[in-house]
Amino acid sequence: MSDFSNASLLNSYFSVAYLADSFFTRSLSSVSSLAFSPDGNFFASGEPYGIVRVLETSSGKEFLLYKGHLGYVRSIVFSPDGQTIVSGGEDGTIKLWNMLTGQCEQTLSGHMNWVSLTFSPDGQTLVSGGGDGTIKIWNMVTKECRQILQKNDSWVRSVAFSPDGNTFASSSEDGTVKLWDIVTGKCSLTLQENSKDPVRSIAFSPHGKNLVSGGVDTTLKLWNIPTGECCLTFKQHAGFVWSVTFSPDGKTIASGSEDSTVKLWDVATGKCYKTLQGHTHRVRAVAFSPDGQILASGSHDATVKFWDFNKEEYTQILQGYTNWIRSVNFSPDGQILASGSEDGSVKLWNLSTAQYIQLVQGDGSCVISVAFSPNGQILATANGDGIVKLWEISTRKCLQAFPKNMCWILSLTFTDNRTLDIRSEDGTLVTLDIITGKYREILREDINWLSAIAFNANTQIIARAYGEENTRKLKSFAKAHGGNTIELQDTLKGECCNILQGHTGWVSSIAFSPNGKILASGSGDSTVKIWDLLTKRCSKTLKGHTSWVRTVSFSPDGKIIASGSNDETIKLWNSETGKCLKTLKSDRPYERMNITGVEGLTDTEKSTLKALGAIEETE
Repeated sequence: MSDFSNASLLNSYFSVAYLADSFFTRSLSSVSSLAFSPDGNFFASGEPYGIVRVLETSSGKEFLLYKGHLGYVRSIVFSPDGQTIVSGGEDGTIKLWNMLTGQCEQTLSGHMNWVSLTFSPDGQTLVSGGGDGTIKIWNMVTKECRQILQKNDSWVRSVAFSPDGNTFASSSEDGTVKLWDIVTGKCSLTLQENSKDPVRSIAFSPHGKNLVSGGVDTTLKLWNIPTGECCLTFKQHAGFVWSVTFSPDGKTIASGSEDSTVKLWDVATGKCYKTLQGHTHRVRAVAFSPDGQILASGSHDATVKFWDFNKEEYTQILQGYTNWIRSVNFSPDGQILASGSEDGSVKLWNLSTAQYIQLVQGDGSCVISVAFSPNGQILATANGDGIVKLWEISTRKCLQAFPKNMCWILSLTFTDNRTLDIRSEDGTLVTLDIITGKYREILREDINWLSAIAFNANTQIIARAYGEENTRKLKSFAKAHGGNTIELQDTLKGECCNILQGHTGWVSSIAFSPNGKILASGSGDSTVKIWDLLTKRCSKTLKGHTSWVRTVSFSPDGKIIASGSNDETIKLWNSETGKCLKTLKSDRPYERMNITGVEGLTDTEKSTLKALGAIEETE
């Protein structure tokens, strides 16, 4: 038995070695959903890359790995008999996996994008809620959709069955929780207070008389089902509440939040009696084991933590790996490209050799934006936790860290060697004096959610891409575009001058060329588009990435476009011809590790190692 969890295994040679019981770093990515099997012996996690991972609860050892969805797996549920795992992906599909064979038995289609799921207690019915606003009721004997409920005005974020199976609840972006009769398909009750903030998660109490909801307003609400009244509001989280669940005895509620904590609440009093700390990024999923002794939490820091319910410590941590490229930026001389990743790492790439230097080790907090100072001596980074850091390129040391001053940061831009412009998703623009550390607000707009923004200094045009939540709230934009389009606004006239349409996925990054004549955009459809700003038409579509393009940037001379993707690659494109010049990819944990002929590993364990870079030679 060998422990390789902290060893560097790049280029290692294990051919015909015996590796039974050896311990490797587990390969979990950002965790968006969790579920325990009915007997508590297994738990499943939903991850990016379409992965559903099943592990043994007692050992954390990987049991099965399913891959079939495109993009995130947003929801996972076990059938009540424990023989089937059902997963809902952001690709709009529902997949049924056999726990014994590991095979996908069926794919249910019908939703347009991501899906949340809940099983009826008897296992005969599955309810799915989608980002397309629909709720579907599926007969699990025939595997057919028997009813589609009227489309909601906004996304359905979460669905949950009552313990008696007669009712199910759904929560939406419009701030409502609705109760539905499973037989008639009619809404029997709507739960809502004054807040219209989106509700992200719901759960019924074991006795079915109460329901808890958590959402964007950072609170949890406990609802009395018979009366439809909110009987308690829990306040202590400092960020969105992403996930809520009751303990099996119904006395405790656990919640996971954007503030990276898990909180335990007394149902009787509404008081938080424990705050579990240890995650370094948002906690997207919480789940109790059936016996109530273990609480599992899954986070975007690529870990699952098992907490002893009676202590404030985690008893086991399953550490993962992810290297999505979230931001890229060229140095002023065009010789160096800085990239920031989902795992918090920052790399400096020498474009002539395609080699990189690790500037910052990953800490789990994704790097949203990177920017060089005009003299090329300083690199600024913005993390998902809202902290801006300054790094000295020559020494690779962090010179200063500025505390969170605003909501989710979209972009950083130096206007001179002393002044840094920071734009956020709510439309706010502030400037930071990096010498004094003082912020000054320049612009605040009444915008709920920007997904990307760029400014053209030559023409005074702002390009914006909006998240779909925002388009539902801004009535004047609702008919013009959704998350797949780009708005060009003339800042001098203060009006929209054009809408660019063509992407089939959310636009997550936009950049103007240095001369201001073209615009590049990256999208969830895995493409980069080049737009001619004179004709307002797409002149080229750059294909090559296999997942979401998160970031785009022009070289100082405008001849090269760099794009970074969830496929863990950076591609350099000729902006005139659209040809891919070079692909940059950093080493995975087991890159070029030779496992040809090894013994003692299961097929699943071999697949995991190969997914992280290991090679198995065939004759």
